[in-house]
Amino acid sequence: MTTDLHVAPTDLRDYLKALGWSALGRALQDRLYVMEHPHFPGRQLIFPMDSAAADYGESVDLTLQKLADLAHLPVATGIQAPGPSRRRSSDAGVL
Repeated sequence: MTTDLHVAPTDLRDYLKALGWSALGRALQDRLYVMEHPHFPGRQLIFPMDSAAADYGESVDLTLQKLADLAHLPVATGIQAPGPSRRRSSDAGVL
């Protein structure tokens, strides 16, 4: 799957945090965001902190696909912020 969309690493991190994911601190020294969620023990979402990393796009695609699989939602060409103020009924359930 390729989304052909550029998402800044901090935007993806902040989006995941808004969904209840937290960053594993010890991975930051390796310039990676390793995100964990209490509802998904043993599952992690991992992507580089640097958008210039050689596999950044692939990592983001994989992260979004894993998130969609865990949430049982389709992946769209955009990421909608959670919460009623940014959500339209046509966007409900879309990552």
